[in-house]
Amino acid sequence: AGARIDRGTGVIYWMPARNQAATTNVFAVVVSDDGTPPASATNSFRVIVDDYLELFPGGGVVETGQSSNVALWVRSSVQVTNVRAALWIGSDRLTNVRLTPVLAGVAGALQPQGPGAWELSLSSGSEPIPVGERVLAQLEFSASPGESVIVPFSLDLVTAWQTNAVAVPRTLGGANRVVVVGVQPVLEVFPSTNGSPALVVYGQPGSSVVVESTLDLGNSES
Repeated sequence: AGARIDRGTGVIYWMPARNQAATTNVFAVVVSDDGTPPASATNSFRVIVDDYLELFPGGGVVETGQSSNVALWVRSSVQVTNVRAALWIGSDRLTNVRLTPVLAGVAGALQPQGPGAWELSLSSGSEPIPVGERVLAQLEFSASPGESVIVPFSLDLVTAWQTNAVAVPRTLGGANRVVVVGVQPVLEVFPSTNGSPALVVYGQPGSSVVVESTLDLGNSES
C-alpha cells in the first residue's frame, strides 16, 4: 500500500512504515496498451525491508536555577545489546549533564567530546533491550541562571548492535528542545496542520503576559 508510479519516468516510489520492518514485500507491475485487442505484460519483484532502531529524546520545561530531565526513547524492530549516539546541546545554559538508565539491566555513560557534545553509550547485561518502544534512559541537567531561552538538542550518528553482534542496518536519531524559563517570558512557535501556527508562552507562575501581533513585517514599532 502507498506505492506509486511516476507516469513520466516509470520510477516506482514506496516508503515502508515502521511496522513493515523485517518484511519481504512482493510488487507486481502490469503494463498494457490501447490496441485491439490490448496487449499487456506483468513483472514482479521483491522489496526486503531491513530492521531498524530509532533513538529520540523527549522535551521539557525548566526554570532557571532548577534541575530537570528528559526521557530518551528507543523504538526498535529487533533486540539489541548496545546503542551509541552523538549528543549535541545547542547552549551552555544546561549544565551538569548526566545520563541515568531507567530500563532494568541497562548501563550507560556520557563521554564529553567538546563544547556541547558528548558520546552517549547504553549497553544491556544478560537480557537484551526488547523489541518495541520504551523509555531507555533519562538525560538529567541543571538550568543555569540567566534570561529565558529555548535550548535545542539532538541525538544523531546512532549505531546499535544486535544480539548476534551484527550492526542494525538502519538507525535513526531525533531532536527536541528544553525551554529554560527566567524572569522574562519566552514564546515558542509550533507548526500546525491547518496552516496556522500554534503559539505557546512560557513565564513565571502567577505572571501576566501580553502578546501583540502585526501583519506589517516592516513596522518595527508594532
